[in-house]
Amino acid sequence: MSAIKTTPRLSPTDRAQAERLASALQRFRSVDPKVTVEEVLTLLMVAAQPGIIQRDIGETLELKSGSLSRIMGRLTRRGDRETPGLELIHTVEDTQDWRQKLLHLTNGGNRLVADALRDLEGGSPHVTPVERE
Repeated sequence: MSAIKTTPRLSPTDRAQAERLASALQRFRSVDPKVTVEEVLTLLMVAAQPGIIQRDIGETLELKSGSLSRIMGRLTRRGDRETPGLELIHTVEDTQDWRQKLLHLTNGGNRLVADALRDLEGGSPHVTPVERE
């Protein structure tokens, strides 16, 4: 007869951190319940590196160009055939290479990321929808 293996429980500190992480992720879902992990990661990469180019995000996240194009459509104003974009990221043409688009957060994107970071730090306990610009 084999012994039943149990999973170690999280410490109270780890549980509190897990709750804060869940709250931060729920913040992103308040913008759109269908938001994907790749979309959140893309948004966070733009927040961490304003002016990053789309190709660098694709390489870092190992996304195919078609997938990244759909993600950018959802996170920018462009959207797709059925839904408008979330307007969390805007593009600016690179003055040194017109083919490159530099990515930046919109005001709404900045607010969303700032609110999610506050959630991670144990700040705002409730989720409210982000205003679109």
